[in-house]
Amino acid sequence: MSRISVICACPPKPNPGMTSVDLAFYVFSRRHGFGKDVTYYQLYTEEELHADKPRAMREEISIRQHQPFEYQCMRGRLDDIAGSDVIIFWGDFLHMASYQDAASKNLYRAGIAKSQQEALQIVQDHLFLTHTDSITRGKVIMFGSTLLFNRSEEYRDDHYGGLITRFMKSIFSIRVRDVYSAFKVSEIRSDYERSFLGMDCSLLLDKDDLQLLERSDYSADESYGKGKVGIFFGRSDCDVKLIGKFAADLCQAMALPAQWLSWRLDKSSAKLRSRIKGYFNGLEVPAFTEAPLPGDLYEILGRYSFVITDTYHVCVNAWRMGIPAVCIGQAVPESEWSVSSGGRFHWRDKRQVFYSMYDATEYYTYVEELTNRSQRKKRIEQLVSLLGSKSVSQQVTDRLRSHARSMEIALLKDINELSGKLDE
Repeated sequence: MSRISVICACPPKPNPGMTSVDLAFYVFSRRHGFGKDVTYYQLYTEEELHADKPRAMREEISIRQHQPFEYQCMRGRLDDIAGSDVIIFWGDFLHMASYQDAASKNLYRAGIAKSQQEALQIVQDHLFLTHTDSITRGKVIMFGSTLLFNRSEEYRDDHYGGLITRFMKSIFSIRVRDVYSAFKVSEIRSDYERSFLGMDCSLLLDKDDLQLLERSDYSADESYGKGKVGIFFGRSDCDVKLIGKFAADLCQAMALPAQWLSWRLDKSSAKLRSRIKGYFNGLEVPAFTEAPLPGDLYEILGRYSFVITDTYHVCVNAWRMGIPAVCIGQAVPESEWSVSSGGRFHWRDKRQVFYSMYDATEYYTYVEELTNRSQRKKRIEQLVSLLGSKSVSQQVTDRLRSHARSMEIALLKDINELSGKLDE
C-alpha cells in the first residue's frame, strides 16, 4: 500500500479559505480511494502557535479550524516523510519568500527556535527538503502553490534563490495556481514547452463536499441568507466610506437585502463591519452570539444571490459554487504590505489575477473607479446588467469547473505514476 505525505500550511488564525484548501485534498483522496494512505503535516501545529493564548480562545480557534482529519507536526518526522511513496506540498504559498519569513517569525515567537535566523533555517530545511537526497525530492509534487509576491531580487539572492532553484529543478511535478508563477517555474526549469499551470486547490471541491465540515445552529434555518447579498470586507485598506456606499447602492439597484458574512471574527473585522454599517444602514448583521463554524459559512455562502467582497477565497469559493462574486480591489494599495497584492511597488493582486484567468474581470471593481461619481454610477449600472444575466456568471463557473476537472485528472496521474498504480 502506498504512503502519501501531504504538507499543508498552518493558518495564523482561523481562516475558512485555508480550511477549504486542505479539505480539498481530503475529499480528492477519498474520491479516488486512497484516503487511508494519507498523513497530513504542518511545519508547526495549531497548539504550538497558540500555546500562549487563553484556554477559551484556544478552544474557539480549534473549533473554528476543525477538519475531518488530523495534522501531524512535520518537524522531527522528515525520515518518515522521506519514506513515503509520494510527498505533496499542498496549498498556495509555502515556497514564497515572504511566507517563509513569516513562518520563521512564528517559530521564533513560539519558542521553537532560539533566533529568527535559526527559525528560517528550520523552515527552509523542511519546505525545501535541503538535507534529503535526489531520490526523495524526485517523489515530490507541488500543487496549488503560488510565487506571485516574490520579487526579482529574491531569486537573485544566493540563499533563497539557490534553494528554490535547486528544489524546483529536482522535484517530480509542479502545478502552480496562477499564470505568473507558472511562467517563473518555466524559467527556473528551463522548460517553456510544458505548462506548469495548475489551479487553486479549493476548486477541487464540489458543493456537497462541504457537508464534511461541522455545522451549528448558525446555518440550521434553511432560509437564512437566501435571496440576499453576502457582504464581507476585511482584506484590504480601501476607503470604508467608498466601499460601504458602493455596496449599499448596488444592493439597492438590485432590489436585494444585504447580510454580513462573518468570514473572520477578529477585532479588526468587527470594527470594520461597524464602520461599513455606518454607510450601509440596511446591512443586516447576524444576531447569533456563537461564532459560525466553517461549515456554517460555506452553507450560507452557497445560499446568497451574489456576494460583494475584497477577500480572495470568498471569491474563489463563491464562483466554484456558482455564486457571482463582485470583488473590490485596489490598483495602488496604501499599506507597505498587502495580503492581496504583496509588497509596495511590486504589487500583483491575487484576486485580479484569478479573475483575469477565468475571464471574470467584468466583476472585478477597482476602488479607484468609485472615487469619480459619474464612473461609479456607470459601474453600478454595468454590474446590475451583468448580475441580471445568469448565463454570463454561469460561463465563469463553467470555466472554473472545466479547468478543475482537467487538473484533477493530471494530479491523479502524477500520484499514480509515483505510487506505482495503474492510471485510472
